[in-house]
Amino acid sequence: MWSCPQIAPLLDDSDVGVRKAAIETIAVFGSQGKAYEDQVAKLAQKDTEEGVRRVAVEFLKAMGSKATAIAGAIDLLKSEDVQTRQWATMQLSDLGDSLEASAVEPLIAALKDEDSMVKSNAILALGKMGSKASAATKALKALVSDKEVGEFAKESL
Repeated sequence: MWSCPQIAPLLDDSDVGVRKAAIETIAVFGSQGKAYEDQVAKLAQKDTEEGVRRVAVEFLKAMGSKATAIAGAIDLLKSEDVQTRQWATMQLSDLGDSLEASAVEPLIAALKDEDSMVKSNAILALGKMGSKASAATKALKALVSDKEVGEFAKESL
């Protein structure tokens, strides 16, 4: 049987699939996996592969490290890959009530994305933030007449 200390060195493996599998396996150990949060947080922020960063963010959410998961998801908003940006805004929407005011500007930037799902998820995240997202009011009002996301914007105001 494997244990976290045996799997942890695989977090630094050169193979993307091995790093992802190591994170997922450590997560299965539940509370024992918390000992590896710092190492996984580094992967969430700095791994060169977005797939590893996504799995790391999910691990951090599962371990209750919401602030670190949020930081990782915000970083992924800068991705050139639309599916990664969609995923990142979905994670931020899911964590909406845990978001702090520092998430507002990156979410406002996401409102300018060409993809309607990215914009919709960003709107939902801002809406869940409540008064912490008051700086986004102007940007949300500007989207009220948008055919694709206007209804979401209205509901978030």
